[in-house]
Amino acid sequence: MEKRRSLDELLEAAKLFHALSDNKFINTKTLRALIGNKSEKTLERRFELIRKDFKSFDLVYKKNSGYQLIPCIANLQPKKLKEKKVLFEEAHQESLNKTIATMVKAMERRKWVTILNYKPVSPGEGGEYKVLPLQIYNGVAPYIIAVNSKSKTIRRFNLKRGDGYLMTSSVASEAEYNNYQSEFKKIQYDDFGWTVDRKNPLRTVLLKLNKYSMSMIDHDFPELAKKRKLSKRNNKQSGEDKQDEFEFTLEVNYCNIKAIGRLVTGMLNHIKVEGSKEVREQFRRFVEETVSSRIDKHISY
Repeated sequence: MEKRRSLDELLEAAKLFHALSDNKFINTKTLRALIGNKSEKTLERRFELIRKDFKSFDLVYKKNSGYQLIPCIANLQPKKLKEKKVLFEEAHQESLNKTIATMVKAMERRKWVTILNYKPVSPGEGGEYKVLPLQIYNGVAPYIIAVNSKSKTIRRFNLKRGDGYLMTSSVASEAEYNNYQSEFKKIQYDDFGWTVDRKNPLRTVLLKLNKYSMSMIDHDFPELAKKRKLSKRNNKQSGEDKQDEFEFTLEVNYCNIKAIGRLVTGMLNHIKVEGSKEVREQFRRFVEETVSSRIDKHISY
């Protein structure tokens, strides 16, 4: 059973991540000062949280210089990334810290939380949800697994999509909370956080990616970063454009075509789809239904 992280642990890990991703090495003394001059063992435990939650980055140590976080994709490319990868602005980081703090306190006290104006993935108005947080994932795109009070179902809520998170006075009983935790442990999720069930069985697709599509996926879906592989390089054909070199492979588990379908459809000139005949036909239907059949209706001459 995974040990629940305390508020201090999460906030200290977020503070260290913010400093280490600033494209420079930072020595141990400075890093310890950021978390209240705690011991080197405590610093190493915070590093473990960062390694687990920010999987699109590698923590690099250099003697006499200290530590730095490097985007994983830089390690797979012969040339160093030219542009610094910025994940959080100061204001966004502060807001996320407050949200994370609210969620951790809610879990510690078994309290329900009201999410204000939670925006859907597709265009439309946001809604208000009352939820009971069960687990928090403090990565590049922080999210919680929580119980929806209306449907009593367990689902994922992205912490960047709500306008506010207010802890209520409603408290779940210990028995009720433990029951939800037991249900949560039985649920299987795909790589996008969708719930696997009879209607949405788990499928696997192999994506071949070039540098552009790999960079986009690395930014938007950092949790997939560690799953990518560098393909064997073939001899480049004369006149072949660099963007047509599919250097990476990524095996993705999905149970709902919408999540992976949008990603692939938006970069079809930078992604090749491989897999079973059933999987390939599913992607063809998705492209037909969302793109091909909509061109005349939604793009006027």
